[in-house]
Amino acid sequence: MRDSQRAEIVQISEAVARSMFSQAAMYWGIDREVHARLPDTIRRHAEGLLPSLAQAAVADATPDLAEAQTSVELALRDTLRASAAEAVETTSARLLPELA
Repeated sequence: MRDSQRAEIVQISEAVARSMFSQAAMYWGIDREVHARLPDTIRRHAEGLLPSLAQAAVADATPDLAEAQTSVELALRDTLRASAAEAVETTSARLLPELA
């Protein structure tokens, strides 16, 4: 009985080892295939993304004309207000003594 149990254990061990080695070989083959295809997959994915990334970069770099116009108008108004106030003060300072 002992010899038959021992033989059965040896058979089970061999079957488990064969199964593990075949799975390890399969995983190694898959890993090798993935690493071989990975650069090409990344390149194709990047090429697919390039047009949308380029459009986004151009859109980000292009200023909004309406926003720029509003900004310039506000700056001009502030400058004109300051200039007008200065002109009124200068003119009044010059004219008031003459009027008095």
